[in-house]
Amino acid sequence: IFIVLWTVVLLVLFFFRPGELFEPCGQDPIPCEGAKFAPVGGASAVTLIKAFPVFIFGFTCQQNVFSVCNEVRNTTRRRMDHVIVTAYSLAFICFTGAAFFGYATYGDRVDSNVLKHYPQNNVVHATRLLYCFVAVFSFPLQI
Repeated sequence: IFIVLWTVVLLVLFFFRPGELFEPCGQDPIPCEGAKFAPVGGASAVTLIKAFPVFIFGFTCQQNVFSVCNEVRNTTRRRMDHVIVTAYSLAFICFTGAAFFGYATYGDRVDSNVLKHYPQNNVVHATRLLYCFVAVFSFPLQI
């Protein structure tokens, strides 16, 4: 959870530009490089349908429900519903924040890997390193 929250904070910092370290596009205004900021709702239905699997993948966690259920004290349906709703809500807020601020910074020129576009500085490198640790240590849990 830490890396996801950190990524959202990082994208917000790059959007609001509080200092030289968080300057995504030099002195240019945001969105950078003259990109257009077009709302997704203006896209065609086909484009939205093609993006739908990405959202579904972001919210799949059913393989973990059994282990979470074993950890909850006095497991009831109501408690499990509360845990699931909280988890989905947190994921929705984080994914929406990262998507909005990444797109707001680079507009229609944003890459699918939003960190590729940002300046190559120690903060971005540390974030990439944290994602490497997440991949290395979470992959065995999926088996």
